[in-house]
Amino acid sequence: MPKPNNLFQLQACLAQSLNRGLSDHISTHGDSVGVNELDNLFVDSDFTSEQLISIHRNNYVVSLKGSLQQLFPATQALVGNRYFAHVSHQFIDHCPLTEPHLDFYGGAFANFIKDLKALKDMPFVAQMAELEWHLDRISDMHYVKNFDFQRLSEIDESQVMGIHFSLATTCYLLSSDTNLIALHEDLSAPKRPGEIDHADKTGYRKQSYILVLQNQQGDSAVMPLTSQHWRWLQGLTNGLSLSQLCEIEQTELSTLMKQITDWIALGCIDTFSLKAAKYQPVNTNPV
Repeated sequence: MPKPNNLFQLQACLAQSLNRGLSDHISTHGDSVGVNELDNLFVDSDFTSEQLISIHRNNYVVSLKGSLQQLFPATQALVGNRYFAHVSHQFIDHCPLTEPHLDFYGGAFANFIKDLKALKDMPFVAQMAELEWHLDRISDMHYVKNFDFQRLSEIDESQVMGIHFSLATTCYLLSSDTNLIALHEDLSAPKRPGEIDHADKTGYRKQSYILVLQNQQGDSAVMPLTSQHWRWLQGLTNGLSLSQLCEIEQTELSTLMKQITDWIALGCIDTFSLKAAKYQPVNTNPV
């Protein structure tokens, strides 16, 4: 890569210099640009170009750590401040910022901590991070309910069972063997030190099915689901038609349609089609 001669190249060069040293997997060959290429751009001072870059790099890491703390406060409360700071630095090493903004930074954090050996016996930690990420993302989405009731009413009765309803992009499904909603509420509320010590208390050991959605005010919210409702929503996510949903155990069409009507009113279902479903057979039974 040539020496930076325009703003774009300068930004790319500075970004590579900031990331270098943070992660062993960042290439130092080929097109990478070292600090030497930036030497001529620094004014004379008592600091070397590497020292100046190090100052920026430290501020860069501190900024990303602060962003992760804001995104995952309940997750941090679960593992403690020191361990969270350590894991955050590891994450920044392996997943450096690649966009000019922080809007989507942290989306891979839940999967990252899921693979950590220290947390392999605590899957609820990664699940909590997953919940917090989608709560943040869904609240930032601009969404206007616009379900086409007129078109739905025009569908011939013989085609109704072939309808495929689709979940809105402002919805996300999550299941856990921990009562994540109660745990999230307790960790998010102001507590005295030691009041919430462990996530394995009896009250949290409960299978939970969760729908993260956008409420009427445009904020993200969590809704607990029954196992049956979770099966139906999973079926919708996997492209099942009404006919196929009715094959799910303990499903009656009248009850299913009533629930679908409620989900449409909530904005959870925003469109439908009569096209042939393209899906692989899936297990919609709760885990």
